[in-house]
This record gives sequence, structure tokens and C-alpha cells, in this order.
Amino acid sequence: MQTNFSTTIRPARQAQLRRRFAAGLPVFRGKQDGRAPSDPGDFGQGTYYSTSKARAANYGALKPFTIVLTKPLLLTVEEAYTQIADRYGTISGVAGHPETVVEKQRSEIENKHPKFPEGPKCPQRRV
Repeated sequence: MQTNFSTTIRPARQAQLRRRFAAGLPVFRGKQDGRAPSDPGDFGQGTYYSTSKARAANYGALKPFTIVLTKPLLLTVEEAYTQIADRYGTISGVAGHPETVVEKQRSEIENKHPKFPEGPKCPQRRV
């Protein structure tokens, strides 16, 4: 089973993105009545944020966050869909993804990109 992810993003651009993400990325999350959205998202279960206020507002009242990405997985949109969504069958609209798919996805990504201990509670979150 392949656990490596590959990208066509040039090394200089990768370095630029890593610096930007390490400095903190302003993002938004929408919630309705204090509840998180139930949509599993294109990449499976998880907490989704957006750099777009309009997109986040589709899910409810906006709350701003700053996310610090210490070890980001850098892929183009096409690469993300090919290497993650297609591999794990997580495309939006497919309700009730089997737990084994979610666990397989989490395990492979964490093996490649181990999590760092969480920093301070929101609005800043280390991922």
C-alpha cells in the first residue's frame, strides 16, 4: 500500500507556503446553533476551516481562527483529490463512510505527517 504523497509544487513555492502556514493562517468556521456541520467533507471526517468568509458562512455563524500548520501536507487541488479523496472514497455526498476507511485515511496521513502536541486552545490551533 502506497503511503507517500507526491506533489508537483516546486520546492521554492513549498518553502514559501511552509513559512506562511507556520506564521499562522487566518481562517473561518461556520456553526449553526453551536453545532458543527454534519457534512463529512470531500476528505472525510474532520474539522474543516476556510480562508473564504463566504464559504464558511454557508455553514452558519462565522468564527475567526488562526491555524498554525507546523508540518503541512502540500498538494495541488488535483493531487489532493487523486491521492486522498479518490483513494479513500471520501467525496462529499457519500453519507456514512465506514469507520475502516476513516481509520485507514487517518493512519496513512499520520504516519507520513505525525501530529504535534496541541498548542493553546482556539482561536489558535496547531495542526
